[in-house]
Amino acid sequence: MTEHSSCCDLISFGNHEIEPGQTALVPTNVWIESYTPGDDPDLIEELQIRCRSSFPVKKSLMLPNGIGTIDADYRDEIRVLLYNFGTETARIEDGERIAQMALCITRKIEGAVNTYNARTGGFGSTNP
Repeated sequence: MTEHSSCCDLISFGNHEIEPGQTALVPTNVWIESYTPGDDPDLIEELQIRCRSSFPVKKSLMLPNGIGTIDADYRDEIRVLLYNFGTETARIEDGERIAQMALCITRKIEGAVNTYNARTGGFGSTNP
């Protein structure tokens, strides 16, 4: 919205209601039409979908996966996955800003990723 904004806004296409405890894929009517890779084949561009900072406070909405990734070769409509963690129905109006989209540059991981000292207790466990 400003000259120095690092993200662009994604807006809702249509009106939507998300019940408490439910998720919804909200369409944006945005497609990525083309992609031109950069000069360095080890660098990969991706679009990241991020929650608007005001949504958790104002609407009890968030992205359940934290950040959504749109790969460079994805050609379908960009839809935003929103989760209502509140106690009331969240209403989204047609044309309302629902998320932010940022272009991020990452480095491609070549070959297999070696792992060691695998834990046996599962995610979040401190068991060796």
